[in-house]
Amino acid sequence: MAIPRYTDSIIDKQRLNTRLQQKSVEAVNELVQEMAKLGMKHSGGDNLKAIKLGYRKQDEMINRIRFRFKHSGVFVHKGVGRGTKISQVGSTNREPKEWFNPVIEKVADELAEIAAAEYRDWE
Repeated sequence: MAIPRYTDSIIDKQRLNTRLQQKSVEAVNELVQEMAKLGMKHSGGDNLKAIKLGYRKQDEMINRIRFRFKHSGVFVHKGVGRGTKISQVGSTNREPKEWFNPVIEKVADELAEIAAAEYRDWE
């Protein structure tokens, strides 16, 4: 017989997971919109805007959200690639297009608020 954890009695884990997953999907949509706004596209046939979500759970609650996208998205964010090294950023025509961090920083705060609200609702 398993020993019940304190969180088992105070939080609706399924509701929390659902709310976190919904916010994650919204984040992906915001990231795709940011890419479109910046005119980002992949030179190959692969879709740069294909962002996949992954979740890791502990005690049946989501405790990690993973955003997976083409590695070239990092190059665009940093303003490197096509012969431009990180040390050359600002001295070439390539400019950093910060599309990822601003969205994720905003969403991280919103995710924290969701988790806090779920715990607050059960106190």
